[in-house]
Amino acid sequence: AHLDVLYGSEFEECPPDFTEKLRDISAGKGDTVQLMAKIKAHPVPKIVWKKDGQELQMSPDKVFTSFNGEDIELTILNFDKSDVGIYEVCVGNSLGQISSTARVVEHAMTKPQFVRKLSDIEARLGSETKLTCQVKGYPTANIEWTLNGRPIESGSKYSIIRDDRNGEQVLIIFEPTLLDSGVYECVATNQVGSDRTSSNVLFGEKAGEAAHFITKLQDCDCSAGSTARFTACVVGNPTPDFKWFKDDKEITIDGSKYMFQCNPNGMITDGDIGRYRCMASNKFGCDNSVGQLNYESKAKSFVGYNGRRCSSDSSSDQIDHTNTNTSNIRLMLTRIRKIFGNSPTIVQMIYVIIVFYVSIILFHYLFPIDTIMSVSNSETNSIDDCSGSTTSDEVDSILKNLQEYIFRCSNNK
Repeated sequence: AHLDVLYGSEFEECPPDFTEKLRDISAGKGDTVQLMAKIKAHPVPKIVWKKDGQELQMSPDKVFTSFNGEDIELTILNFDKSDVGIYEVCVGNSLGQISSTARVVEHAMTKPQFVRKLSDIEARLGSETKLTCQVKGYPTANIEWTLNGRPIESGSKYSIIRDDRNGEQVLIIFEPTLLDSGVYECVATNQVGSDRTSSNVLFGEKAGEAAHFITKLQDCDCSAGSTARFTACVVGNPTPDFKWFKDDKEITIDGSKYMFQCNPNGMITDGDIGRYRCMASNKFGCDNSVGQLNYESKAKSFVGYNGRRCSSDSSSDQIDHTNTNTSNIRLMLTRIRKIFGNSPTIVQMIYVIIVFYVSIILFHYLFPIDTIMSVSNSETNSIDDCSGSTTSDEVDSILKNLQEYIFRCSNNK
């Protein structure tokens, strides 16, 4: 026969030590108060509770204690003002003694107050919906939910959830129908007073949605005197309201300067020159979009056959191909006359004749008659055709060189 003796760290002798001390607590009249601590000690310690320095007398209907080798607990039933004080637990064995204290105070009684109230909502039919609020007050308030003045109870249609630790109150509505629309109210009541909060809940085919842009305004270039249009797409339920701003100043839509249109598909337009911001809003939220409207930049241009300035923009005027050489020669003579005046000297006239014939030769070389006549006179021709086989950059360069040549001649006379 033999005897096994179990030995481990948990059986080692050690003086008492708190792994969790007592904590201060507040309570109201009639509450149950529990003071708790955790210790580690071996041999098993002796435990004594004191109140205001005096050993506490235990009674099963008012004050009693418990200990399971680790957890120490003191319970006070039907708390009142006489139970207010400083409580101390003393723990000791043959290896040492320790103690921990906690203050127990009476909680001031206050009326309920909703610190987070219900808000109006729109929800989709058949979709589970939650109404949430939060209330504070002491003693803990009784909570009642109503729909259009009729009490609501937990069941297959509704679920009522309350958290007395933080005062949060939740009402869950399962598979709502049109009949579940109405005014929901939460009422909190205690011995001191009451408070209430309500929500207007509407169930429909489409839930409420904050206004927001799904297509934003885009910057736009426009020539003076024309009409500009900003376009965007906005969604929201209920239908959003719109405001327009220019340089952060609200625009008055009167039809004379600015026009506003709201189409059934959510498209909005406004025409004018400037920088604009559109604000779309409904009761669930708002969104903004900004568009910059600038004067149209001048298109790349060059001098055409008739001496007019042609643009690469296909919307520009069409070219008049008649008398093209004469027009360009007149243009050159005008430039020469500005340099030499109306009464040139013989030397100046020689320069004029030389430049005159050089310009004629160059223009016939660059713009042959056959090429000019082959150009269609149709009004639908693009202005790009006026460049022929020579690019606008090349023509500009030639004319610039001719003008510089004339100026050099005039400076050397």
